[in-house]
Amino acid sequence: RLDATNVVRPLVAVISNVALDHMEYLGNTVGEIAREKGGIIKEKGICLTAAKDREAIAVLAEICLKEGASLKRLGKGIRLTRHRDGAFSYADGARTYKRLECALIGKHQQENAAMAVGVAEELRRKGFLLDENAIRRGLANIRWEGRMEVVHKAPLIVLDGAHNPAGVKILCDVLDCDFSFRKLVIVFGVLGDKDFRSMIRKLAKRADRLILTKPDSSRAVAPVQLLPLAAPYCREVVIEEYPPEAIKTALAWSLPEDLILIAGSLYLVGQAKKILPSLTNQQGNKPICLSDV
Repeated sequence: RLDATNVVRPLVAVISNVALDHMEYLGNTVGEIAREKGGIIKEKGICLTAAKDREAIAVLAEICLKEGASLKRLGKGIRLTRHRDGAFSYADGARTYKRLECALIGKHQQENAAMAVGVAEELRRKGFLLDENAIRRGLANIRWEGRMEVVHKAPLIVLDGAHNPAGVKILCDVLDCDFSFRKLVIVFGVLGDKDFRSMIRKLAKRADRLILTKPDSSRAVAPVQLLPLAAPYCREVVIEEYPPEAIKTALAWSLPEDLILIAGSLYLVGQAKKILPSLTNQQGNKPICLSDV
């Protein structure tokens, strides 16, 4: 609503999801946050959303009604069909795309991809030249650094910047459904303005070993504050305040069949991307692209 992006009038507005994040700026409930996010919906515009929360949907519908804008929802107006082999199909009543493939890991990324296809279709209807092959190529070749990003194998190393409970829930779902490993070693660091209590509880329950560290930010939580929150849920928790040492410890602890997850903050992920090439090359392993997995 008060964002600098409002200097432009979008042809299509997308609100992929609404969750409790940036609460110090946006509000304390999903409805309040949805009202702030809904500020991108303009008069006689189009809004696409994959939001599932009833309160959020009601607020977005109210804003669209007030602005004379149309609201198209995933599950109502836009249909996503998942296939067992990982492909998905898209339909919006006017056009159907069968068996699309998205290179990003996780079922939730199919929902995001459906939003992207929906935008492409709205732009096509406004005269933009977007052919089906271009859309298919775009989805098949997409890369997103720091989001379920696989950067190494043997051991498998995954970077994810999930920094709120909704992001961590999705991350945990992906760990449960899309990866196989012997043991899970997590390097976790987080900023103090996040709901880190909920985040660390979800992750610690899944970790065989948990290494607490401190991202390079003045807003970072000291690992010693995280320790009592994690200890009830994970039998082996240690503190390595300096991220390079935390990552070295994770590598030392891990066998080739294990998975190392570095998560909790994009600051931490950024540091890891700088550190990992030299550390993993020392082990004689080569970094890989997601397409190699």
